Amino acid sequence: MLAAGKRTTLTDQLVEKIRSDIRGGVLKPGDKLPGERVLAQNSGVCRVTAIAALKRLEKEGLIEKVPLVGSFVREHEMPVRIALVCPGAQLGQLGTPESTFSFFEFHRGILAEAVERGVGFGVECIPLREGEKDPRKFADRLSGYDSLIFSTEALAEVRHLFYGKKRMIVRYPRFYSEEDRKNCIYLGYDQRGAFGDLLRKAADLGWKRFSIVMLEDTPWFRLRRSRFLEAAALLGLAVDTIDLSGDPEFRELTRCRGSFVFCNHTERLDLFYEKCAGAGLTPGKDFGFAGLCSGFTLGSLDPAPGFIRIPLFELGREAMRSALGLAPLSRNVPTSIVEGKTIRRPDTDLQP
Repeated sequence: MLAAGKRTTLTDQLVEKIRSDIRGGVLKPGDKLPGERVLAQNSGVCRVTAIAALKRLEKEGLIEKVPLVGSFVREHEMPVRIALVCPGAQLGQLGTPESTFSFFEFHRGILAEAVERGVGFGVECIPLREGEKDPRKFADRLSGYDSLIFSTEALAEVRHLFYGKKRMIVRYPRFYSEEDRKNCIYLGYDQRGAFGDLLRKAADLGWKRFSIVMLEDTPWFRLRRSRFLEAAALLGLAVDTIDLSGDPEFRELTRCRGSFVFCNHTERLDLFYEKCAGAGLTPGKDFGFAGLCSGFTLGSLDPAPGFIRIPLFELGREAMRSALGLAPLSRNVPTSIVEGKTIRRPDTDLQP
């Protein structure tokens, strides 16, 4: 059933619903659509709205009306135009190796789904500062696409231009406005659930003490810490926060000894290992350890760390499905835990 009161009209919503069904393969070439009265009844709209929607779809070339017979999906399909929008003047300016790999893994998932469904898409790089200051400058570049997939929550000003006009998908947002919530589809991974799985596994292995390390004190890392603490509270576990953001020498690292530690940073695990070495500590030997990342930048770390794997490839596939109208609701994609060599049963002498 369609809902009134949104930024789009009921006619727009009905057209988008049928268009998505056609492009997603729910309605196949040659299929007959319900008549005007039945369509109106099934969709919860008046007959005038159903007639207007069918006329627009016919004009777009998606359906063909046969007098005295009905409306049918046309044999040829209208090409779907989808863009992956990322903040940056070019792909080589996406940031750290971890963030660059994250983007390409997300891109790989989109590509895999697109190839499987025979859909093409483009990549549009928009400089972050320019996109924030003068979003209309990029409106023409994006107006030719049917759906927009944003690789991050950035470029909200650009999305604002297309509220109610395009299907927009945003990859695991951290903070977003109420308007974004109403006009975009959000895809993420079940972070709180992943934290719970990690803590449960550590507790089952025999760990009694748990800590979370903060290398930086920013709103995003505080949000992630709160989710970690919530997961721990549901399991009845107490967690010690080791805040190193104001401790340039990382003297507080010694508090990690004998506990199971979660490093609250996706791109700084190498720095954490470096500081541990300076303090005479070895993850997996002096304390249990896990991080949260894609896993791309961990090859040089010894011992190999355990981590919660961010499901970027799966998120890419789900984003393309959402762009095609096959997965219309925002949802969380399950994560997995890679044990490495640091998620292990604690030695007797490490017990508090």
